[in-house]
Amino acid sequence: ATVSTSDLEDDAVTITYAWYVNGEVRDAAGNSLSGVAHFDKGDEVHVVVTPNDGTEDGASVTSDTLTVSNTPPEAPAVTIVESASDCNSLYFSGSTGSYAKVSDVSGFPSDQISVEYWMWTDDDRSDPPGMQGAGVIDYHSGRHGRDNDFTIQDNNNLLLGIAGEWYHYGGISTVDADWTHVVVTWDRTTGETVAYKNGSEAGRMTVASGYSIDSGGSLVLGQDQDVDGGDFQPEQAYEGYLTKIRIYDEVLNASDVLGRYGHADIGASVVADYTFEDGTGSTLRDDISGWNMSITGAEWSEDC
Repeated sequence: ATVSTSDLEDDAVTITYAWYVNGEVRDAAGNSLSGVAHFDKGDEVHVVVTPNDGTEDGASVTSDTLTVSNTPPEAPAVTIVESASDCNSLYFSGSTGSYAKVSDVSGFPSDQISVEYWMWTDDDRSDPPGMQGAGVIDYHSGRHGRDNDFTIQDNNNLLLGIAGEWYHYGGISTVDADWTHVVVTWDRTTGETVAYKNGSEAGRMTVASGYSIDSGGSLVLGQDQDVDGGDFQPEQAYEGYLTKIRIYDEVLNASDVLGRYGHADIGASVVADYTFEDGTGSTLRDDISGWNMSITGAEWSEDC
């Protein structure tokens, strides 16, 4: 409110303000009234001013009534909620009691296969005498006794085990102490297998042409099976992280693999997709074929 005053004796004049909102006086002093504290949109506001020359009050004056047409905006309420990580992994401790497994796998690829996964390990153990290195992904039906139908092993010197035999690609190490993308493909007709590391071809060879992988076996992460679903050896236990595992029933080409390294959707035929999205619990879920794995001794992590 703006007020003009005068006094015949030229005494100093003070003003008292009485503010009213919707006819009720407010506990406020001064020539302005805060809308944040005292009124809202649609309220009617007026003020009564009374002068005083130090001896007595003068006549009070009432202002016109003003209807409030707007209300100051309120700051939005902000709540921070911790959400689940969009990337999870499993840590395998390097002991025989740390693995994930599903049995009686129906429909495992027989003639063409590609296996894709992300891994992190600093375990550089070499092949133990008479054995192969740490088992990363292992499929075993029992057809070849203690040996495997299809397995990917050895961080220090990547190998493919197929039809009960073992084949090294030749010096491919995945012991990078960093996240590493790996794809291994195999084709029954030609026997050609190609290994890719971080989107690029790292090795190729011809093995087990004409062989067909049996269905109905057990699929295990983090170990090498010597019998269907078990008989793990300490020297072949994987130590490190795994995440985002896919199994395809076709051979991915170099362009497909490069796309997957960049997390692209390539439209290939996926038969198992372990996204690791759950991030908790004792089951590693497959979103395609229902090959859900039970987790034993491996720990969930948000490292990815």
